[in-house]
This record gives sequence, structure tokens and C-alpha cells, in this order.
Amino acid sequence: MYKSSDIKGYNPALLPHQLYFIQRWGELFEKSPLHYRKLSYPCVRAVLKEAIQVVEHYRAEVLYEHNVFEIFQEVVITLKENKVLSASFKEDWSLVSSRLEMFSSDKESFLKTGNTVEKYRKLELPLTLIRGLLNKLENTDIPRLYIELLSKELSKSKLSFEHVDEYLELLMSELLFEGHHKQYLYRWGHGVLVNDDENSFLKRLERISELGVKNRREFECFIRLKLPDGYDGLIGTNGPLTFFSDPDRARIQIDEEHDAPQVHKDAPIIEFFKKDKHIARMKLFATDDVAAINIARDELISTTRLFTLENRHKLYNPGNLTEALVFDVNSKKIYTEPVIEISQHGLQVTKNDKYIKINMSSKLTGKYKGLDQLLQWCRVIQDSPKETGLVAMWSLMEYLFVTDPTNKRKSIIEYTTPYLTQFYLKSLVFRCRELIKQNQAGNEALIAAVREKLGKDSIDRKTNEIKLHYLLQFIAEYKEETLSLFSGDALNQRYIGLLNKYMQLRGKKLWFFEYLEHLERQIDCDLSRAYRLRNILTHQAYVDKIFFEEIYERLSFYLKLILDDLLYSMSLQPDNSFHQLVRIKKESYKDYQKLIAGISKIDSFKALLQTKSLLV
Repeated sequence: MYKSSDIKGYNPALLPHQLYFIQRWGELFEKSPLHYRKLSYPCVRAVLKEAIQVVEHYRAEVLYEHNVFEIFQEVVITLKENKVLSASFKEDWSLVSSRLEMFSSDKESFLKTGNTVEKYRKLELPLTLIRGLLNKLENTDIPRLYIELLSKELSKSKLSFEHVDEYLELLMSELLFEGHHKQYLYRWGHGVLVNDDENSFLKRLERISELGVKNRREFECFIRLKLPDGYDGLIGTNGPLTFFSDPDRARIQIDEEHDAPQVHKDAPIIEFFKKDKHIARMKLFATDDVAAINIARDELISTTRLFTLENRHKLYNPGNLTEALVFDVNSKKIYTEPVIEISQHGLQVTKNDKYIKINMSSKLTGKYKGLDQLLQWCRVIQDSPKETGLVAMWSLMEYLFVTDPTNKRKSIIEYTTPYLTQFYLKSLVFRCRELIKQNQAGNEALIAAVREKLGKDSIDRKTNEIKLHYLLQFIAEYKEETLSLFSGDALNQRYIGLLNKYMQLRGKKLWFFEYLEHLERQIDCDLSRAYRLRNILTHQAYVDKIFFEEIYERLSFYLKLILDDLLYSMSLQPDNSFHQLVRIKKESYKDYQKLIAGISKIDSFKALLQTKSLLV
């Protein structure tokens, strides 16, 4: 995340919502699972494209009819929530939404239709409308539309942080769909929004238009690896992927094909091609150098996995494939230290050593029923490629949560939701405290104010930080006093304002109750999408990467929270089985919902943050 000191030096000074826009840009890409809103949701084009693929998979008998209705509902929700594009494509939005809602309202008639050809015929109209809207959007400079809106809105003397969040998250989802890598967008934002020499904030903002699809260009990526013995026939073949046994030959070829004398002068480039390893060269089109090298690396990993299909190569290891450089063909610039994302596959449990220890003792004591099988599922996920890992993640969730074999997906959604929604408020308060601690003066003043108002027990003696539930209480009861301690700190003010809003009554419900309902709908959509992808992978062993990477990350994150909570509960209650514990969790969530839905005043801020998770 950008530090406040990074953002000083503007002339003229930034307005609070402009400062917040820059800080939020950086925060969205900070790698941390502690705040759900960091995880970007699919943009309109992504959902439209997925809808087309779902219908095609239904026609190919890979998916069932209910998947079609689910994705159509997601399309309608996505269209209605995007206020930016709906204003520019008002008629198209209205037409597609109304026809999809009309189709969904006739679901029973569709299901009763016995003739498959007739069902396909009924799908033609909504599918045609979706294709037409997608094509229209693909031929539009979407980032430009957002820039026009942002320039108008952010130039106002005042704008709510909530609106900035909404616009920025919509813009980010579009830029990710364009093909940009998150790390590149983070670097771009730091370089342009923070460090650019241009004094005018709005002119810096204008440069976001550079991130549109027109930025897609040709790259060549060079990656060092070791080919297995017996694969000499691959060397020298020409195409998008080429292998070189002589690394220096690959270096010379760059100059021969692109007139790049830099390869003969720069020591890091010469050194790279001197190593005694094979070189893989991959040609591809990408929107930025970070996306290019990570796409190339993923493709190379996928290709080299095929080399292990013969028994003699079962132990083949091509290397970590992180020794690489990227050549931008258009600018003839060579990146000798490309940003390579080493993604963490599978799950990372908080207290892994503790759970392994109780698993070892469970075979002697007969306690911790189901722990051994759970950890075996975790091992399958850890040892698998991502595609197989996603299928295994879903199977693990079936093992944990399926109580009704006739509707497995419904059971998973029903039992997963309590773990994720009950964790959210605690996560948000923890995130707020971490941000506050970065502002040393404000944090010290806040600690003193909390101690004075709520007593000395509100401060943790060991860490000298505010206990979470006391922080929530202070923000709920003393909003203006809290905000005054962080004047000029837009990001902290946003979190403080959000938490205060959640703790206010709306009738006999907290505002937070409404947000939980929204979060539950999002979890439903996420798990439904994961289930569709799982079924497509099971039948076809391939899904579009546009949808796969994000949902893999989301499902992995969800499982981390669930397992951490579940394993912690089991360590405290070793005589209960997993299935007993998940039922208890579901019932405790019902009580939690009652707590925030039928309330005249808050009796226990601690109860609002109650969750077994050790992550915060």
C-alpha cells in the first residue's frame, strides 16, 4: 500500500477524495486476505462471456439447465450494479435485462419442455442479445468511459469515499479483464498517480486511458530451464514456443530479427545467456510486461508437465522457471528482472504444526474423528496442479458439508456461508486497526482517548494496542472524535466511517445486517461459479483462464478461513466429529443473525466480532 509520505508533493494539494482514490488504488492490489473487497469481482464483459460459454456447455451436455438460469441471473445483477456503463448503454442494458428476466420467469415451462431442440430454440433470443451486447462493449474503449466519469466526479469539491470505492472497483475489474496483471497495475499507479512529474491530478488521471486494450502488444519471453534427456527433437523448432540448446544463439537471434544492439552491450543480458541451460523463447501478445512473463511461465509449466507422461521422466524437474527476461518488441526494451508471480497453490493453514500433532495422536486416542481424512484431502490439493486442485477443493467441501446427497451444491453454500460472513466484521476491524497503527501520532492519541473513555482494560497490556471490540465500540460511539485524530488521512477516515455506519441502527437492525445479505449473495455466486468450473474441468479438463484464476484464488481463500476455524474448534472439542462441528457453526450463525437483526441497542461489541478464526 502507498505510504502517505509517497503521496505528498502535489501542487495544487489533493482534495481528500482524490487522495483516497490514489491510496485505494494501491490498497486494492496489496496481497492480503484480510479484506474481502480486495478481491475483484468479474466485470460486465467477463460475466457476459461466461454466460455464452455456459449455454454452449449446456448444449454440449456438460452442464445442467439450472446453470443457465444461474448465470442469466448473475448477468442481470451485474448489469444493474454497474452504474457507469448502464448510463452509456441505457437501451441495451434495459433490453438485455428485461429479456433475461422474462426468460427466467418462464423457468418451469422451460424445464417441462421435453424436446431438446425446442429448448435450444428458446435460448437463441437471450443468447443473441448477450452476444450482441458483448460485441458492442468489446468495440468500445471502456477505460475511456471510466476516465470521463472519474474526471468529472473527482474534480468536484466533495465526493463520498463510498462512491470512489464503487467507481474504482468497477474500473479495476475492467482493467484486469483487458489483460493487465495486478502487479503491473500497482506499479503503474505508483509511477503515474504518485511519482509522475505532472502537477495536475486530473491530467495524471487521464493517463489511465493508456491502459486500454490498444496497449496489447507483442512480447518475447526467454526462460531458462533444463529439458529432459531424449527430447532433442524439440530444439530448434520454430513457432510461438522455441527451445535453444545454445543460450547464446537465442541472444544473437534477438538482434538478427529485431535490430536490438542492447543484447551485445548490457552485461546482465549477456550473463543471462551464458548459463549452461536450455532457453525457451515464447512469443505472445499481452498488455504489459508482467502479464507477458507470467502468461509465458504458466504456458511453459503446462507444456513441461507433459514430459512426465513417460515413466522414465517421472522425476523430471525443469527448474523453478523464474530465471527469465522479457523483450518488448515494439519499444525494443529488455526487462532483465521481470516481475514473476510465484503463486501459492492450495491452502495455508495458520497452525499447521499443531494440527499435524493432534492428527498423529488421534490414531492412538480415537479422538478428532475425520481429521485424518481432512488432512489427506489437503494433501491432494497441495500436490495437484491448479486445475486438479480446484476439483479437489470442491471435493473437500463436499466431504465437510454435504448432508443432502440430492443437492450437494446447496448444502455447501448453506454450511460455507457462516464461516465467511461471521468472519467479515472481525476482519474489517482488524484491518482498520492495522491501518491506524501506521499513523503513529494518530494511533497514540487514539489509544489515550480509548483508555480514557472505555477504561484501562480496553488496551492490551502485552502489545499496547486497542483490543478489537473496544476499537469497534469507540468508533461506534465517538465517530467525530476518532475522525478528528486522523484529519488528512483519507484511508483511515474511510474505514472509521464505514465501521461507524455498520454499527448504527436502521429500525431494529444494524446497517451491517444489510451488508451481510449482500455478502451472502456474493458467496452464493462465487460457489456457484466454482461448481460450474469444477464440472467443466471434470468433463473437459479445460476452462477459460479469465474465469479460472480468480475463482481458484477465491475458493482457496474461503477454504483457508473455513479450515482454520474448523480445526481450531476441533482442537478444543476433540470428541466431536467434523460434521457435528459444522452443524454447531450453522446454528451459532443463526444466533449471530438474530443479534444484529432484532436489536434496540448493542449490548456486546465482543459478540459482534465472535469467530473461532485464528487469522485475525
